Amino acid sequence: MDLLDWGWSDALEAGFAGHRAAGLQPARVIGEQRGGYRVVTAQGEADAVLAGRLRYETEGRDALPAVGDWVAVEAAEGRTLVRAVLPRRSRFARLATDRTSDGQVVAANVDT
Repeated sequence: MDLLDWGWSDALEAGFAGHRAAGLQPARVIGEQRGGYRVVTAQGEADAVLAGRLRYETEGRDALPAVGDWVAVEAAEGRTLVRAVLPRRSRFARLATDRTSDGQVVAANVDT
């Protein structure tokens, strides 16, 4: 699978160098449901979950991955872990239903 078809670019590759050096691979979030994510990598689609450190150190729900985000993932022991979220170019957000948080990102890095 070619990540260029999903929007990967030279600029993203340059910003990903540190993650690649750490043994991680790029993935795009294509679905989200109940704390789990569907991502597409160069090897194809996979189900992924947040790594514990990312889950507990992220401040605010709006900093968690959303559909359209580029993330750094690690395939380990039969599962795919999201280790980091790359910086967003844009985001589409709404007020969260509990109205106490910063909001909920519905989509990120939308081109059209």
